[in-house]
Amino acid sequence: MVRNVVTIDNNENIDNNNENVGESSTPPNIEIDQTPIVNWKIVATSNTPTPRFDNTLVYYNKFIYSYGGSENSINNGGFQQFVKLDLSNFQWQTLAAPPRTRIVHSSVIHGDCMYVFGGGVYEDVKTSFLGATTKVFKTINELWKYEFLLNQWTQILSNQIQQTTIPTQSMINESLINPEPRDGHCAVVVDDNMYIIGGSQTISTTNSIGSVFFTNTKIYNIPTNTWRSVISPEFGRLGSAVVYKHLDGTKCIYFFGGYGKDSNPTNKLYKFDIKSEEWEEVLQKSNNNTQQQEIIIPESRYGHSANVFQDKMLVYGGYSKKKGFLRDFYSFDFDKEEWKQILTEGPPRRRRHSTVLIENYDGTNKPKLYLYGGSYQSCLYNDLWEYSFPNPVQIPSDNLIEDFSTLFRNAKQYFSDICFSLESTEPIVGSNSDETIVITKEIFAHKNILSVRSQYFDSLFKSGLKESFEKVIKINERYEDFKILVEFLYSGNEELVILENCIGILYLSDLYCVPRLKTICEAKATEGIDCETVVQIFKEADSFKLTKLRKLCLNFIARNHKELVKQGSLNQLPPSVLIEIMDYLSSSPTSTVQTTTTNTN
Repeated sequence: MVRNVVTIDNNENIDNNNENVGESSTPPNIEIDQTPIVNWKIVATSNTPTPRFDNTLVYYNKFIYSYGGSENSINNGGFQQFVKLDLSNFQWQTLAAPPRTRIVHSSVIHGDCMYVFGGGVYEDVKTSFLGATTKVFKTINELWKYEFLLNQWTQILSNQIQQTTIPTQSMINESLINPEPRDGHCAVVVDDNMYIIGGSQTISTTNSIGSVFFTNTKIYNIPTNTWRSVISPEFGRLGSAVVYKHLDGTKCIYFFGGYGKDSNPTNKLYKFDIKSEEWEEVLQKSNNNTQQQEIIIPESRYGHSANVFQDKMLVYGGYSKKKGFLRDFYSFDFDKEEWKQILTEGPPRRRRHSTVLIENYDGTNKPKLYLYGGSYQSCLYNDLWEYSFPNPVQIPSDNLIEDFSTLFRNAKQYFSDICFSLESTEPIVGSNSDETIVITKEIFAHKNILSVRSQYFDSLFKSGLKESFEKVIKINERYEDFKILVEFLYSGNEELVILENCIGILYLSDLYCVPRLKTICEAKATEGIDCETVVQIFKEADSFKLTKLRKLCLNFIARNHKELVKQGSLNQLPPSVLIEIMDYLSSSPTSTVQTTTTNTN
């Protein structure tokens, strides 16, 4: 059945998304969308084809095959329309192809063959009696088969007339049960049947362009070379279709997105039961926690890609009238019938790209998703991106920091072989005066850990001096700061350093040769730079040769020198530093230099 001839924009009319995904059975449920990790990476290739969109990708025997597409030119002179990528060395090769370059077609794999159906071509149409011509887009219903083992193309007619060259028009007319010409459709294979879903027939003249949309799904039986139809919703163009086999054995086709006669994209999802041959819309199930958790549904779109991995459909990119070009990544759980967004940074925004998923990549059971080509506004892509799926066995994070912090806090009971004795001044409990008392506190540790983590302690314990064999070493440092230093040597926990203690620990990290702790203190000190503290922080940075912190302080002084002079803070600095500050001010393009007299006595 056909319905509704409507006029639509030509740029919309040649959009395409023909992703063809093989059957996938259900494995254990793995929450792949819960890991916010950047799993995309760009893959370098050689002999890379020209940028393109509206091509299709399929995988066969360690090669990815790209067929058709456009480089945004209706002439396509010299366009390499059929290429393959060797996954062992990522080198592209050009292959022979039928003479007419097509776009918005579909390609699927069945056995050792690739089947290409429909799409559109640009043909010359006369515009005057003098013979002038113009290129006009024409939808076709040709079905071609490419045999990988023979490297041979064959056009298939439904009356079983087959030949390797383009047939005559009369021969095509004899094939009365051929499907309608379609472009912008999807195709998938289930068992021995190829299903043609959605799409439209473009009606072009020299002055206008329109489309006929369909309310049927065409089914082509490959062994018998016969076509038939089943009723379907009017899906429109540039959606995506995948196949999934449920746990109970039910096989279903899922169709998502696309746009129809009103040119507005949709985010509706439909399911086709292979056995009953009926379509139904899949409605988002409401969660029990809907008050706490908003239901996630992807933005309406077309020109996206869709693939099946384990028990989920993965949707990437496309175009939305509300948000424009997209680069988001969603998963749809077939069993739970709910969407989730995958938190990952992917390729640049694009539509009309193509993807292919390889479940047993390189024979190691490591699945890979490859994305190629597409367009963003006037920019075309020929880049290849690879998405690596998270390991199904989630490796827990290591508790090294917590465990070694525990070892430090309980060092005495864990066979400590060294003790540091420090004096700490404490207020007298219960006293109303400012009286204090000096208390000796001990910090227990392990020589081997301190030696590995600090060059100072390593030299100390190997020196042959009394500290190398004494069980107790007296330390003349502030207890709290030294305790943090030793705990950091155990755990490396940078959260031990806070704004209030960073200057004191900075001194110890320099003395005891702990460069990472010194850098952490420098970074933390930058958070405390203000008019009250900048001079003191500058002096510490100058003393410990912290060039970045010192420069930040100089910059702050340059921007706030009037306030600092007014409150007398700069009086604490030696004349040599004041001269440096004046030089810095004079060279700063953002500062206005004024002569200021500062008392340095």
